[in-house]
Amino acid sequence: MPALALAVGDGDMNIITQYQMACAVVFVSGILFVILSATNLRKIVLESIPKSLREAMVAGLGLFIAFLGLKNAGIIVPSTTNGLGLVDFSDPEKGKIALISMSGLIILVLLASFKVKGACIFSILSICIFSFVTGNIDLVSGQENILSEAMTNFMQISFLQLDFVTIFSAINLDIVLNTFVVLTISLTLTDFFDSAATFYSVIKLSDLDDDHGNKDYLKKAYICDSIATLIGALLGSSNVTTYVESTVGVGEGGRTGLTSTTVGVLFIGAVFFMPIVTIIPVYATAPTLIYAGMLFLRKINLGGGDVEDITELIPSLLTLIIIPFSGNVTDGLAFGMISYVMLKLLKGNISQIKPASIIISAIFLMQYVATL
Repeated sequence: MPALALAVGDGDMNIITQYQMACAVVFVSGILFVILSATNLRKIVLESIPKSLREAMVAGLGLFIAFLGLKNAGIIVPSTTNGLGLVDFSDPEKGKIALISMSGLIILVLLASFKVKGACIFSILSICIFSFVTGNIDLVSGQENILSEAMTNFMQISFLQLDFVTIFSAINLDIVLNTFVVLTISLTLTDFFDSAATFYSVIKLSDLDDDHGNKDYLKKAYICDSIATLIGALLGSSNVTTYVESTVGVGEGGRTGLTSTTVGVLFIGAVFFMPIVTIIPVYATAPTLIYAGMLFLRKINLGGGDVEDITELIPSLLTLIIIPFSGNVTDGLAFGMISYVMLKLLKGNISQIKPASIIISAIFLMQYVATL
């Protein structure tokens, strides 16, 4: 974590030490996340998000996932003119990959329209078959299984290797602590609001009632998510967060924890079959991302239904646009919240702002100012 290394006063700090300090930050942010999730603070924070911004948050997240899928599919590529552009289909290699991926998307959507279970899996398999036939993948091109080496590195570098000693033994302890606090709050907010966007999206797609976090299942979900962050830090992981791909599982009929448990078990199994798993190209799973992202856009209601009220619409659009372009849900929500509160205050609609909204917006604003 370069910021902490600079605060400690060692710009050339070993990357492993920086990594272990980062794990310490993630662990403390996990503690804050647990407190936030298990107490009434969760409800207060969730209620601070206006309905219009929650709708935009879902749409922005959907656009981000779809955009990521289009890039993985090779359909959207870097461009010297506008930064991004459409793939050149005349390119024999890139054009072929993009066409194969688009074919997989058509198969996925067609199967989903007929409510075929496992449509996403069939799409991935079809792309792998097409790629093998056209010579884009080789059945013997998978990576070597380095499980033994990875386990050794895990035990020596990652497992229970939180480095608080380097942080608190710094000469300029006040500077280090300020940096530590800013990073911790930033991670906590990011983790919480990323989870909020995902949970709200899954709730909408599952046709469950949105009750601002009052429902018991939401409290349990947040607690599980926060504890996962704690455990992840102890194991050397960055923030463990809820995956938006859960919406694909919901679309396939998965409505209980059994679906997630099965996914976890399969991930463990995939570790032992790494050479086989790595044969699957990234563009094979891209149609699933595109499809999942598009699912988010089915039930959006920008501006909370009042598109004539600019103080509702503009913050919603800011949230919607910034999420996919920044690749960060929290940044999109932060811009939406700050602009929402400022516009309402300047227009004199103070009664429409909840006190918690002002506090959260101020925290977001101070977070950006603190990095100047």
